[in-house]
Amino acid sequence: MGIADIAVLAAIAAGNWFLKTLPRRGIPLYGADSWIMLCWARKFREKAPKSEFSDHLVHNERHDYPDLFPKMLSFLDDKAALKFNSIIPVFFDLCNLLIVFGISYYVFRETFPAAVSGVVYSLFPPLLTQHACLNSRFPGYLFVNLSIGLLIIGRAEGVLPATIAGIAAGGLVLNTHRFSAQAFFAALAGMSVFEGTWYYALALAGSILAAIAFSGGFYLIVLSGHAKIIRLHYTKFRTTPYEKIRFKGSMLKTVLWGSMLLIGVFGADMAGAHIPGMYVSTVNWAVSLFAAFILTTFIIYLHPFGQGYRYLEYCIMPLSVLFGSAVAIRGPLWPVAAGLFAVYAAVSARKISVHAREIRADYENIVDKDRLRIFEIIKKSGIRNILCVPNALAQSAAYFTGKKVLWTYNAWERYPWMFPKITMPLKFELAEVIKEHDIDAVLLHEKFAARGDLKARTELIAAEGRYLLLRLI
Repeated sequence: MGIADIAVLAAIAAGNWFLKTLPRRGIPLYGADSWIMLCWARKFREKAPKSEFSDHLVHNERHDYPDLFPKMLSFLDDKAALKFNSIIPVFFDLCNLLIVFGISYYVFRETFPAAVSGVVYSLFPPLLTQHACLNSRFPGYLFVNLSIGLLIIGRAEGVLPATIAGIAAGGLVLNTHRFSAQAFFAALAGMSVFEGTWYYALALAGSILAAIAFSGGFYLIVLSGHAKIIRLHYTKFRTTPYEKIRFKGSMLKTVLWGSMLLIGVFGADMAGAHIPGMYVSTVNWAVSLFAAFILTTFIIYLHPFGQGYRYLEYCIMPLSVLFGSAVAIRGPLWPVAAGLFAVYAAVSARKISVHAREIRADYENIVDKDRLRIFEIIKKSGIRNILCVPNALAQSAAYFTGKKVLWTYNAWERYPWMFPKITMPLKFELAEVIKEHDIDAVLLHEKFAARGDLKARTELIAAEGRYLLLRLI
Protein backbone atom coordinates (compact mmCIF):
# COMPACT_ATOMS: atom_id res chain seq x y z
CA MET A 1 0.00 0.00 0.00
CA GLY A 2 1.26 3.44 -0.97
CA ILE A 3 0.68 6.90 0.48
CA ALA A 4 -2.47 7.37 -1.62
CA ASP A 5 -3.94 4.12 -0.27
CA ILE A 6 -3.22 5.17 3.30
CA ALA A 7 -4.81 8.57 2.64
CA VAL A 8 -7.97 6.86 1.37
CA LEU A 9 -8.09 4.65 4.45
CA ALA A 10 -7.55 7.67 6.72
CA ALA A 11 -10.43 9.52 5.05
CA ILE A 12 -12.78 6.56 5.52
CA ALA A 13 -11.66 6.21 9.13
CA ALA A 14 -12.40 9.90 9.74
CA GLY A 15 -15.87 9.49 8.27
CA ASN A 16 -16.45 6.39 10.39
CA TRP A 17 -15.39 8.28 13.51
CA PHE A 18 -17.75 11.16 12.67
CA LEU A 19 -20.76 8.87 12.09
CA LYS A 20 -20.23 6.71 15.17
CA THR A 21 -19.71 9.64 17.55
CA LEU A 22 -22.45 11.86 16.09
CA PRO A 23 -25.50 10.44 17.96
CA ARG A 24 -23.88 10.97 21.37
CA ARG A 25 -22.16 14.28 20.65
CA GLY A 26 -22.61 16.69 23.55
CA ILE A 27 -23.54 13.91 26.00
CA PRO A 28 -20.32 12.95 27.81
CA LEU A 29 -21.86 10.56 30.36
CA TYR A 30 -24.33 7.98 29.12
CA GLY A 31 -25.17 4.31 29.35
CA ALA A 32 -26.03 1.43 31.65
CA ASP A 33 -23.42 -1.21 30.85
CA SER A 34 -20.83 1.59 30.82
CA TRP A 35 -20.92 1.89 34.60
CA ILE A 36 -20.81 -1.85 35.17
CA MET A 37 -17.64 -2.09 33.07
CA LEU A 38 -16.04 0.94 34.74
CA CYS A 39 -16.89 -0.29 38.27
CA TRP A 40 -15.42 -3.64 37.41
CA ALA A 41 -12.29 -2.09 35.91
CA ARG A 42 -11.85 -0.05 39.07
CA LYS A 43 -11.90 -3.25 41.12
CA PHE A 44 -9.21 -4.81 38.93
CA ARG A 45 -7.20 -1.60 39.14
CA GLU A 46 -7.36 -1.71 42.93
CA LYS A 47 -6.17 -5.35 42.85
CA ALA A 48 -9.28 -6.40 44.75
CA PRO A 49 -9.07 -10.11 45.57
CA LYS A 50 -12.55 -10.64 44.14
CA SER A 51 -12.93 -8.24 41.24
CA GLU A 52 -16.49 -8.03 39.95
CA PHE A 53 -19.41 -5.64 39.70
CA SER A 54 -21.46 -7.71 42.14
CA ASP A 55 -19.38 -6.17 44.94
CA HIS A 56 -21.60 -3.11 44.37
CA LEU A 57 -24.83 -5.03 44.83
CA VAL A 58 -26.86 -5.18 48.04
CA HIS A 59 -26.89 -8.97 47.68
CA ASN A 60 -23.68 -10.35 46.26
CA GLU A 61 -24.16 -13.11 43.72
CA ARG A 62 -22.14 -15.61 41.75
CA HIS A 63 -20.28 -13.95 38.94
CA ASP A 64 -20.20 -15.80 35.61
CA TYR A 65 -19.75 -13.05 33.00
CA PRO A 66 -16.61 -12.85 30.79
CA ASP A 67 -14.19 -10.44 32.43
CA LEU A 68 -11.54 -9.72 29.77
CA PHE A 69 -12.90 -6.30 28.78
CA PRO A 70 -12.93 -4.77 32.29
CA LYS A 71 -9.41 -6.14 32.71
CA MET A 72 -8.44 -4.27 29.53
CA LEU A 73 -10.12 -1.08 30.82
CA SER A 74 -8.20 -1.36 34.09
CA PHE A 75 -5.01 -0.39 32.25
CA LEU A 76 -6.48 3.12 32.01
CA ASP A 77 -6.67 5.11 35.23
CA ASP A 78 -10.17 5.82 36.52
CA LYS A 79 -10.32 9.41 35.25
CA ALA A 80 -9.08 8.48 31.78
CA ALA A 81 -11.54 5.58 31.48
CA LEU A 82 -14.41 7.90 32.43
CA LYS A 83 -13.23 10.69 30.14
CA PHE A 84 -12.86 8.44 27.11
CA ASN A 85 -15.90 6.20 27.78
CA SER A 86 -17.69 7.51 24.69
CA ILE A 87 -14.83 6.94 22.25
CA ILE A 88 -13.47 3.58 23.40
CA PRO A 89 -16.20 1.70 21.46
CA VAL A 90 -15.40 3.75 18.36
CA PHE A 91 -11.71 2.90 18.72
CA PHE A 92 -12.55 -0.80 18.54
CA ASP A 93 -14.79 -0.08 15.56
CA LEU A 94 -11.90 1.62 13.77
CA CYS A 95 -9.80 -1.49 14.39
CA ASN A 96 -12.55 -3.53 12.72
CA LEU A 97 -12.55 -1.08 9.81
CA LEU A 98 -8.82 -1.71 9.36
CA ILE A 99 -9.49 -5.46 9.21
CA VAL A 100 -12.26 -5.00 6.61
CA PHE A 101 -10.02 -2.81 4.47
CA GLY A 102 -7.06 -5.17 4.93
CA ILE A 103 -8.95 -8.37 4.08
CA SER A 104 -10.55 -6.81 1.00
CA TYR A 105 -7.21 -5.47 -0.19
CA TYR A 106 -5.54 -8.81 0.55
CA VAL A 107 -8.15 -10.78 -1.40
CA PHE A 108 -8.68 -8.45 -4.38
CA ARG A 109 -5.34 -6.55 -4.41
CA GLU A 110 -7.03 -3.27 -5.33
CA THR A 111 -7.60 -0.11 -3.30
CA PHE A 112 -11.01 0.83 -4.70
CA PRO A 113 -12.84 -2.38 -3.68
CA ALA A 114 -11.18 -2.15 -0.25
CA ALA A 115 -12.27 1.48 0.09
CA VAL A 116 -15.88 0.76 -0.84
CA SER A 117 -15.87 -2.21 1.56
CA GLY A 118 -14.74 0.17 4.29
CA VAL A 119 -17.57 2.58 3.47
CA VAL A 120 -20.12 -0.25 3.50
CA TYR A 121 -18.85 -1.34 6.91
CA SER A 122 -18.95 2.22 8.28
CA LEU A 123 -22.57 2.67 7.19
CA PHE A 124 -23.90 -0.66 8.49
CA PRO A 125 -27.17 0.41 10.25
CA PRO A 126 -27.19 -2.05 13.20
CA LEU A 127 -23.68 -0.99 14.22
CA LEU A 128 -24.53 2.71 14.01
CA THR A 129 -26.64 2.36 17.15
CA GLN A 130 -24.23 0.26 19.20
CA HIS A 131 -21.57 2.81 20.12
CA ALA A 132 -23.46 4.96 22.61
CA CYS A 133 -22.71 2.67 25.54
CA LEU A 134 -19.42 1.22 26.70
CA ASN A 135 -19.67 -2.57 26.84
CA SER A 136 -17.78 -5.71 25.91
CA ARG A 137 -19.56 -6.20 22.58
CA PHE A 138 -17.01 -4.05 20.74
CA PRO A 139 -13.85 -6.00 21.59
CA GLY A 140 -16.01 -9.07 20.95
CA TYR A 141 -16.61 -7.95 17.35
CA LEU A 142 -12.91 -7.26 16.93
CA PHE A 143 -11.67 -10.57 18.28
CA VAL A 144 -14.22 -12.56 16.23
CA ASN A 145 -13.17 -10.84 13.02
CA LEU A 146 -9.47 -11.05 13.84
CA SER A 147 -9.67 -14.73 14.71
CA ILE A 148 -11.67 -15.84 11.66
CA GLY A 149 -9.61 -13.65 9.34
CA LEU A 150 -6.38 -15.20 10.61
CA LEU A 151 -7.82 -18.72 10.41
CA ILE A 152 -8.84 -18.11 6.79
CA ILE A 153 -5.35 -16.89 5.91
CA GLY A 154 -3.84 -19.85 7.74
CA ARG A 155 -5.89 -22.34 5.72
CA ALA A 156 -5.89 -20.61 2.33
CA GLU A 157 -2.15 -19.96 2.29
CA GLY A 158 -0.87 -22.66 4.62
CA VAL A 159 0.51 -20.17 7.17
CA LEU A 160 0.75 -22.03 10.50
CA PRO A 161 1.52 -18.92 12.62
CA ALA A 162 -1.72 -17.33 11.31
CA THR A 163 -3.68 -20.40 12.42
CA ILE A 164 -2.08 -20.35 15.88
CA ALA A 165 -2.77 -16.62 16.23
CA GLY A 166 -6.36 -17.19 15.07
CA ILE A 167 -6.89 -19.84 17.74
CA ALA A 168 -5.42 -17.53 20.39
CA ALA A 169 -7.73 -14.70 19.26
CA GLY A 170 -10.61 -17.18 19.51
CA GLY A 171 -9.69 -17.72 23.15
CA LEU A 172 -10.02 -13.95 23.64
CA VAL A 173 -13.47 -14.03 21.99
CA LEU A 174 -14.77 -16.56 24.51
CA ASN A 175 -13.48 -14.51 27.44
CA THR A 176 -14.96 -11.25 26.16
CA HIS A 177 -18.67 -11.48 25.30
CA ARG A 178 -21.27 -14.24 25.35
CA PHE A 179 -23.00 -13.43 22.10
CA SER A 180 -19.65 -12.98 20.39
CA ALA A 181 -18.93 -16.56 21.47
CA GLN A 182 -22.22 -17.72 19.90
CA ALA A 183 -21.49 -15.92 16.62
CA PHE A 184 -17.95 -17.32 16.61
CA PHE A 185 -19.29 -20.84 17.07
CA ALA A 186 -21.95 -20.36 14.35
CA ALA A 187 -19.40 -19.03 11.86
CA LEU A 188 -16.81 -21.78 12.41
CA ALA A 189 -19.43 -24.55 12.46
CA GLY A 190 -20.95 -23.32 9.20
CA MET A 191 -17.59 -22.90 7.51
CA SER A 192 -16.58 -26.44 8.52
CA VAL A 193 -19.79 -27.82 6.98
CA PHE A 194 -19.70 -25.73 3.80
CA GLU A 195 -16.03 -26.44 3.12
CA GLY A 196 -16.14 -30.08 4.22
CA THR A 197 -13.20 -29.70 6.58
CA TRP A 198 -12.41 -30.28 10.23
CA TYR A 199 -10.02 -27.31 10.22
CA TYR A 200 -12.44 -24.74 11.67
CA ALA A 201 -14.01 -27.22 14.12
CA LEU A 202 -10.56 -28.08 15.46
CA ALA A 203 -9.74 -24.36 15.64
CA LEU A 204 -12.87 -23.87 17.76
CA ALA A 205 -11.79 -26.67 20.09
CA GLY A 206 -8.36 -25.07 20.33
CA SER A 207 -9.97 -21.70 21.12
CA ILE A 208 -11.93 -23.25 24.00
CA LEU A 209 -8.73 -24.68 25.45
CA ALA A 210 -7.03 -21.30 24.97
CA ALA A 211 -9.93 -19.54 26.74
CA ILE A 212 -9.62 -21.90 29.71
CA ALA A 213 -5.86 -21.36 29.86
CA PHE A 214 -6.05 -17.56 29.49
CA SER A 215 -8.69 -17.26 32.24
CA GLY A 216 -7.10 -19.70 34.68
CA GLY A 217 -10.15 -21.94 34.38
CA PHE A 218 -12.72 -19.17 34.89
CA TYR A 219 -14.08 -19.71 31.38
CA LEU A 220 -15.66 -22.96 32.58
CA ILE A 221 -17.81 -20.88 34.97
CA VAL A 222 -18.63 -18.48 32.12
CA LEU A 223 -19.67 -21.41 29.93
CA SER A 224 -21.89 -22.80 32.68
CA GLY A 225 -23.60 -19.42 33.09
CA HIS A 226 -24.07 -19.13 29.34
CA ALA A 227 -25.77 -22.54 29.20
CA LYS A 228 -28.01 -21.53 32.11
CA ILE A 229 -29.23 -18.44 30.26
CA ILE A 230 -30.05 -20.46 27.14
CA ARG A 231 -32.02 -22.97 29.23
CA LEU A 232 -33.87 -20.09 30.90
CA HIS A 233 -34.85 -18.65 27.52
CA TYR A 234 -36.14 -22.04 26.47
CA THR A 235 -38.38 -22.32 29.52
CA LYS A 236 -39.55 -18.73 30.06
CA PHE A 237 -38.78 -16.17 27.38
CA ARG A 238 -39.31 -17.85 24.04
CA THR A 239 -41.46 -15.59 21.81
CA THR A 240 -43.67 -16.36 18.85
CA PRO A 241 -42.32 -15.86 15.33
CA TYR A 242 -44.86 -13.09 14.73
CA GLU A 243 -43.72 -11.14 17.79
CA LYS A 244 -40.11 -11.61 16.81
CA ILE A 245 -40.69 -10.30 13.30
CA ARG A 246 -42.84 -7.41 14.45
CA PHE A 247 -40.43 -6.30 17.14
CA LYS A 248 -37.18 -6.62 15.23
CA GLY A 249 -38.30 -5.83 11.70
CA SER A 250 -36.69 -9.07 10.65
CA MET A 251 -38.43 -9.32 7.29
CA LEU A 252 -36.91 -6.03 6.14
CA LYS A 253 -33.50 -7.09 7.38
CA THR A 254 -33.82 -10.43 5.58
CA VAL A 255 -34.67 -8.81 2.25
CA LEU A 256 -32.07 -6.03 2.40
CA TRP A 257 -29.09 -7.91 3.84
CA GLY A 258 -29.97 -11.08 1.92
CA SER A 259 -30.00 -9.13 -1.36
CA MET A 260 -26.68 -7.52 -0.48
CA LEU A 261 -25.19 -10.92 0.30
CA LEU A 262 -26.34 -12.40 -3.02
CA ILE A 263 -25.04 -9.41 -4.98
CA GLY A 264 -21.82 -9.52 -2.99
CA VAL A 265 -21.25 -13.21 -3.63
CA PHE A 266 -21.96 -13.17 -7.35
CA GLY A 267 -20.64 -9.68 -8.02
CA ALA A 268 -17.34 -10.34 -6.26
CA ASP A 269 -17.09 -13.73 -7.97
CA MET A 270 -17.44 -12.07 -11.37
CA ALA A 271 -14.82 -9.56 -10.38
CA GLY A 272 -12.40 -12.36 -9.61
CA ALA A 273 -10.29 -12.85 -6.52
CA HIS A 274 -6.51 -13.02 -6.46
CA ILE A 275 -6.69 -15.60 -3.67
CA PRO A 276 -9.60 -17.96 -4.53
CA GLY A 277 -9.33 -19.91 -1.27
CA MET A 278 -9.76 -16.74 0.80
CA TYR A 279 -12.67 -15.62 -1.37
CA VAL A 280 -14.51 -18.93 -0.88
CA SER A 281 -13.95 -18.88 2.88
CA THR A 282 -15.12 -15.24 3.08
CA VAL A 283 -18.33 -16.24 1.29
CA ASN A 284 -18.83 -19.17 3.67
CA TRP A 285 -18.16 -16.90 6.65
CA ALA A 286 -20.92 -14.51 5.53
CA VAL A 287 -23.38 -17.25 4.58
CA SER A 288 -22.88 -19.09 7.89
CA LEU A 289 -23.76 -16.04 9.98
CA PHE A 290 -26.64 -15.01 7.72
CA ALA A 291 -28.01 -18.55 8.02
CA ALA A 292 -27.74 -18.26 11.83
CA PHE A 293 -29.75 -15.02 11.62
CA ILE A 294 -32.48 -16.68 9.53
CA LEU A 295 -32.69 -19.82 11.67
CA THR A 296 -32.79 -18.08 15.06
CA THR A 297 -35.28 -15.48 13.84
CA PHE A 298 -37.88 -17.60 12.07
CA ILE A 299 -37.70 -20.96 13.87
CA ILE A 300 -39.30 -20.58 17.27
CA TYR A 301 -37.33 -23.38 18.93
CA LEU A 302 -34.07 -21.67 18.00
CA HIS A 303 -35.03 -18.29 19.48
CA PRO A 304 -33.13 -19.02 22.70
CA PHE A 305 -29.91 -18.96 20.69
CA GLY A 306 -31.21 -15.70 19.94
CA GLN A 307 -31.62 -12.10 19.23
CA GLY A 308 -31.25 -13.42 15.69
CA TYR A 309 -30.63 -9.98 14.23
CA ARG A 310 -27.41 -9.73 16.22
CA TYR A 311 -25.81 -12.36 14.03
CA LEU A 312 -25.99 -9.71 11.30
CA GLU A 313 -23.66 -7.53 13.34
CA TYR A 314 -21.02 -10.24 13.04
CA CYS A 315 -21.89 -10.90 9.39
CA ILE A 316 -21.04 -7.32 8.34
CA MET A 317 -17.29 -8.00 8.13
CA PRO A 318 -17.38 -10.56 5.29
CA LEU A 319 -20.51 -8.95 3.80
CA SER A 320 -18.68 -5.61 3.52
CA VAL A 321 -15.76 -7.25 1.72
CA LEU A 322 -18.02 -9.01 -0.79
CA PHE A 323 -20.62 -6.32 -1.40
CA GLY A 324 -18.04 -3.54 -1.47
CA SER A 325 -16.17 -5.36 -4.20
CA ALA A 326 -19.38 -5.87 -6.19
CA VAL A 327 -20.17 -2.14 -5.99
CA ALA A 328 -16.62 -1.08 -6.82
CA ILE A 329 -16.10 -3.26 -9.89
CA ARG A 330 -18.46 -2.42 -12.76
CA GLY A 331 -19.54 -5.92 -13.68
CA PRO A 332 -22.93 -7.09 -14.98
CA LEU A 333 -24.49 -6.73 -11.53
CA TRP A 334 -23.15 -3.24 -10.90
CA PRO A 335 -26.45 -1.32 -11.49
CA VAL A 336 -28.28 -3.54 -8.99
CA ALA A 337 -25.42 -3.25 -6.51
CA ALA A 338 -25.34 0.53 -6.84
CA GLY A 339 -29.10 0.75 -6.30
CA LEU A 340 -28.91 -1.43 -3.22
CA PHE A 341 -26.06 0.68 -1.91
CA ALA A 342 -28.21 3.82 -2.30
CA VAL A 343 -31.02 2.18 -0.28
CA TYR A 344 -28.48 1.04 2.28
CA ALA A 345 -27.08 4.57 2.67
CA ALA A 346 -30.59 6.02 3.08
CA VAL A 347 -31.43 3.47 5.80
CA SER A 348 -28.17 4.36 7.56
CA ALA A 349 -28.87 8.11 7.46
CA ARG A 350 -32.31 7.59 8.98
CA LYS A 351 -30.86 5.26 11.61
CA ILE A 352 -28.37 7.89 12.78
CA SER A 353 -31.06 10.57 12.98
CA VAL A 354 -33.48 8.38 14.93
CA HIS A 355 -30.76 7.10 17.26
CA ALA A 356 -29.57 10.62 18.10
CA ARG A 357 -33.13 11.62 19.08
CA GLU A 358 -33.57 8.45 21.14
CA ILE A 359 -30.39 9.07 23.11
CA ARG A 360 -31.36 12.66 23.90
CA ALA A 361 -34.75 11.50 25.14
CA ASP A 362 -33.26 8.68 27.26
CA TYR A 363 -33.29 10.40 30.65
CA GLU A 364 -32.81 7.06 32.43
CA ASN A 365 -29.32 6.57 30.97
CA ILE A 366 -28.05 10.15 30.59
CA VAL A 367 -25.98 11.14 33.62
CA ASP A 368 -26.65 14.88 33.75
CA LYS A 369 -25.45 17.54 36.18
CA ASP A 370 -28.41 17.10 38.49
CA ARG A 371 -27.71 13.38 38.79
CA LEU A 372 -24.03 14.02 39.51
CA ARG A 373 -25.01 16.46 42.28
CA ILE A 374 -27.39 14.00 43.92
CA PHE A 375 -24.71 11.32 43.62
CA GLU A 376 -22.25 13.59 45.42
CA ILE A 377 -24.75 14.01 48.26
CA ILE A 378 -25.18 10.23 48.51
CA LYS A 379 -21.43 9.66 48.37
CA LYS A 380 -20.81 11.95 51.35
CA SER A 381 -23.73 10.56 53.37
CA GLY A 382 -23.96 7.57 55.64
CA ILE A 383 -26.29 5.82 53.22
CA ARG A 384 -25.22 2.23 52.53
CA ASN A 385 -27.87 0.61 50.30
CA ILE A 386 -29.97 2.31 47.61
CA LEU A 387 -33.09 1.35 45.66
CA CYS A 388 -33.31 3.25 42.36
CA VAL A 389 -36.65 3.97 40.68
CA PRO A 390 -36.33 3.46 37.74
CA ASN A 391 -33.71 0.75 38.26
CA ALA A 392 -31.76 1.96 35.20
CA LEU A 393 -30.21 4.54 37.56
CA ALA A 394 -28.62 1.81 39.66
CA GLN A 395 -25.46 1.12 37.64
CA SER A 396 -24.42 4.78 37.49
CA ALA A 397 -25.31 5.19 41.18
CA ALA A 398 -22.94 2.35 42.04
CA TYR A 399 -20.10 3.85 40.01
CA PHE A 400 -20.35 7.49 41.12
CA THR A 401 -21.27 6.96 44.79
CA GLY A 402 -19.46 3.73 45.64
CA LYS A 403 -22.59 2.62 47.53
CA LYS A 404 -24.45 -0.65 47.10
CA VAL A 405 -27.55 -0.79 44.92
CA LEU A 406 -30.49 -3.17 44.72
CA TRP A 407 -29.81 -4.56 41.26
CA THR A 408 -28.98 -7.96 39.84
CA TYR A 409 -27.72 -9.77 36.77
CA ASN A 410 -30.57 -12.25 37.22
CA ALA A 411 -33.70 -10.21 37.97
CA TRP A 412 -35.97 -12.93 36.55
CA GLU A 413 -34.88 -15.23 39.41
CA ARG A 414 -34.08 -12.96 42.30
CA TYR A 415 -36.38 -9.93 41.90
CA PRO A 416 -39.12 -10.82 39.39
CA TRP A 417 -40.88 -7.52 40.15
CA MET A 418 -37.82 -5.78 38.67
CA PHE A 419 -37.72 -7.78 35.42
CA PRO A 420 -37.26 -6.61 32.75
CA LYS A 421 -37.45 -3.32 34.65
CA ILE A 422 -39.49 -1.57 37.33
CA THR A 423 -42.78 -0.36 35.87
CA MET A 424 -45.59 1.88 37.05
CA PRO A 425 -47.82 1.24 38.86
CA LEU A 426 -45.41 -0.56 41.13
CA LYS A 427 -45.70 -4.35 41.21
CA PHE A 428 -44.36 -4.48 44.75
CA GLU A 429 -44.90 -2.92 48.18
CA LEU A 430 -42.11 -0.40 48.71
CA ALA A 431 -42.10 -0.80 52.48
CA GLU A 432 -41.69 -4.57 52.20
CA VAL A 433 -38.82 -4.31 49.72
CA ILE A 434 -37.02 -1.72 51.84
CA LYS A 435 -37.35 -3.83 54.97
CA GLU A 436 -36.43 -7.12 53.28
CA HIS A 437 -33.32 -5.77 51.57
CA ASP A 438 -32.13 -3.31 54.24
CA ILE A 439 -32.51 -0.27 51.99
CA ASP A 440 -31.46 3.09 53.46
CA ALA A 441 -32.76 5.38 50.71
CA VAL A 442 -34.76 5.49 47.49
CA LEU A 443 -33.47 7.50 44.52
CA LEU A 444 -36.47 8.55 42.43
CA HIS A 445 -36.61 10.34 39.07
CA GLU A 446 -39.86 12.29 38.93
CA LYS A 447 -40.22 11.91 35.18
CA PHE A 448 -40.62 8.17 35.77
CA ALA A 449 -42.99 8.46 38.74
CA ALA A 450 -44.25 11.05 41.18
CA ARG A 451 -43.39 10.74 44.85
CA GLY A 452 -47.02 9.94 45.62
CA ASP A 453 -46.97 7.02 43.16
CA LEU A 454 -44.69 5.11 45.54
CA LYS A 455 -47.70 4.59 47.84
CA ALA A 456 -45.57 4.91 50.93
CA ARG A 457 -44.84 7.61 53.52
CA THR A 458 -41.45 9.07 52.68
CA GLU A 459 -39.18 11.80 53.98
CA LEU A 460 -37.21 13.98 51.55
CA ILE A 461 -33.46 13.79 52.21
CA ALA A 462 -32.32 15.84 49.22
CA ALA A 463 -33.47 17.00 45.80
CA GLU A 464 -31.61 18.03 42.66
CA GLY A 465 -33.67 18.91 39.60
CA ARG A 466 -36.13 16.03 39.15
CA TYR A 467 -34.11 13.63 41.31
CA LEU A 468 -35.45 12.98 44.80
CA LEU A 469 -33.57 11.15 47.54
CA LEU A 470 -36.14 9.67 49.92
CA ARG A 471 -36.24 7.77 53.20
CA LEU A 472 -39.20 5.65 54.28
CA ILE A 473 -40.88 6.82 57.49
